[in-house]
Amino acid sequence: MDRQRVFQQIVDDHYESLLRYAQFLLGRSGPVEDVVHQAFLLAFDRLTVGQPFQDDPGKWLRGAVRNLVRDVWRQQRKLPQDVADQLQQVALQADEAGDAIDRSLVREALHRCLERLDGGDRDLIGRHYAGGSQISEIARRGELNAATLRVRLFRIRQGLKSCIEGQFAGEVPT
Repeated sequence: MDRQRVFQQIVDDHYESLLRYAQFLLGRSGPVEDVVHQAFLLAFDRLTVGQPFQDDPGKWLRGAVRNLVRDVWRQQRKLPQDVADQLQQVALQADEAGDAIDRSLVREALHRCLERLDGGDRDLIGRHYAGGSQISEIARRGELNAATLRVRLFRIRQGLKSCIEGQFAGEVPT
């Protein structure tokens, strides 16, 4: 797979979660999108020079966001270096707590939530993520609007996320 496709897949897989993470750290008034875009630029540069991600690009991207947010805190609030570093440590601890969830439990929860999707949505998710088909290709084959398809995939992902979170919260999602 070429670097551009790898990068596109990384963006597709991690954009929403990085946006929420940066928003958590910066609040709604901060330069959230700028920080996320800078993190993706750093990831693209890394791929361009042939440096693969260790095991989880999402973890690497969250680290990049933390570092960029620390710089924003320092610049915006004129924080001393040690205070900005302490805030970064708190963000790192919160991130590590999220990583502590057993990935096999998440996979099981995802499988249960996927079973609840109607056939068309499950097929769409399968073609895009498991089959590796581009959204534009799926749209062309199904004679659909690509933008509409992106929105549909976004809504499916949001529904899956809510379903999985509900399972971990002990709720019974519908």
